[in-house]
Parts: sequence; C-alpha cells; structure tokens
Amino acid sequence: MRRGISLRDGYQPMYQVNLSPPDYTVWKNSVWEHHHWADIDSFPYWGILATYKGGGYLAPLDCTPQSALDEARYLRNSLWIDQYTRAVFIEFVAYNPVINMFCISFLLVEFPAIGGALPYTSFRTIRLDRYQGNFAYFVLAGEVIYVAFLLYFTYREGKQLWKKKKDYFGSVWNLLEVVTLVLAYAAISFYLYRLFIGRRLVNQYREDPESFMNFQYIAHWDLVSCHFKVAC
Repeated sequence: MRRGISLRDGYQPMYQVNLSPPDYTVWKNSVWEHHHWADIDSFPYWGILATYKGGGYLAPLDCTPQSALDEARYLRNSLWIDQYTRAVFIEFVAYNPVINMFCISFLLVEFPAIGGALPYTSFRTIRLDRYQGNFAYFVLAGEVIYVAFLLYFTYREGKQLWKKKKDYFGSVWNLLEVVTLVLAYAAISFYLYRLFIGRRLVNQYREDPESFMNFQYIAHWDLVSCHFKVAC
C-alpha cells in the first residue's frame, strides 16, 4: 500500500550514480517486501475512503521502547510513508491474564489525494482459550447439551421429511425449522474454525514470538460466529 526510495544521499554526479532504483523485493522479511493478503491471513478492509485488499508492507515494531523508536526513525528517514501512501494500518494486542481476555486494537489512517489524514479506530475483545478455570466445565457442558439437542432436532425433522416427502416443504414452519438447522450447523462450523485459528496463533507465538500474528483475522471470524449464534 506504499512505496518509497530513500534520497538521503542527496545529489551526486551522474557518473557516480546508479540510475536503477534498489530492488527491495529481494530483501526477504524486510519492511520493503510486499505481502499478499493470503500469506498473512488477512482480508479486505473497508475504510472511510476506499476498500483495501489486505496485503501490503509490514513493519513490525519491537516490544522495547528504544528498539521501536529506532525502527520508526528508520521508516521515517527512508520515506517508508510518502506521497504514494494511501493507508497505514497499526495493529497491536493487549492481554489481561486475570480474565483471560485479548484486546485487539486496530488503527487506520487514510491519506486522500487532496491531502490530510482520516483516522479510524476499532477495539475488540476476545477469549482465545474458552476452556480455562472452573467455569470451563460449565461452558463445555452447555456446548455438549446444545449439540445433543441439535442432533435430536435433526433426527426428528429428518424423520418427518422421510414420511411426508415433498409435502414437508409445504408448511412455513417446517421451512423455518430447516433454516434454523442450517444456521445452527453453520454456527458450529464457524466456531470450530475459530478454535482452529486460535490454536494456530498460540502455536505460532510459542515457536516464533517475534513474528507477525494477525489477530484481526480471528477477530473477524469470532464476530461472524457470534452473529450466527444469535441468528439460530
């Protein structure tokens, strides 16, 4: 979403200057390497001015203040953000071990062509591991009861469908029950996929704590899962 070439060296004689710009694409795992949205588990972002594909250039900041300031100073001096930049995304996560909650912070600054900056903020709280503490048994018991009721409800509706055949779809209430079943199974599928993403993030943190972890992706699927739960 941005591009830039450092001009810190200033003007030089033509015979001493390499006219071809540096090939930043060969610098792997650097701030000049472009990442596809699928490689970082991202998705399109709807901003105020435009919709962004989700890919771009990543600049991870260290946890220590001095290292983060040094990296920010390098980005500023290297013109990492220039007149071609249209949006800058800032993501960070805070964790509260007392209540086992993650706060996913998302800051977006858009730069219109006429100048200026338009900020946008979003904060979401999620729990990656729901099965912790004494309350985990209550949550697990409720989920088991929900699945058992869903299987019984599916068996009952399937039995009626087998008896009535095409006449089963002649009732509006039967159609509503089918829609409820579809939404319920979709909610379970999204919930399981969310658990899978959460486990993968935890494993990634254990293997490489310094790597970029996109919590926005799991926050998106957590929101989708909650919507389907409410619908069914």
